[in-house]
Amino acid sequence: MVILFLGGAGLGQYPNIAYSEMLSRISKRLNAAIIAAPYPLSLNHFDLSKKAGEALRRAVVQCEEKGNYSASLPKFYLGHSLGSKLLGIALAASGVRDVDGIGLMSYNNFGFKNTIAMGKDFADEFNKSQGKG
Repeated sequence: MVILFLGGAGLGQYPNIAYSEMLSRISKRLNAAIIAAPYPLSLNHFDLSKKAGEALRRAVVQCEEKGNYSASLPKFYLGHSLGSKLLGIALAASGVRDVDGIGLMSYNNFGFKNTIAMGKDFADEFNKSQGKG
């Protein structure tokens, strides 16, 4: 099992420090590999979600190619606060479907309905820029 993690604003810059204890316990209890992607502070959540989502994707590819991780390992996404929002946008915009579960802890104060609508708008714009829409 692989858990892909994004932390909250501020703390998300240093997940290896800010979330070390929690992620270590999760890893040990579930016998799971944890991939945590740091991201900088920014108010541009669309850009952050794109970059953080791509960082997680690249890390998975690298683990599969160089770390002998099977592509069939279950993949779960876990986010805390702003990391939850960024995961929601990234997953909605990217069309990723190999998701076995999503956990959102202390989801931020921006409504989930609004986040999904923003993710759809982002995906539509992205598709247009790629000549798909």
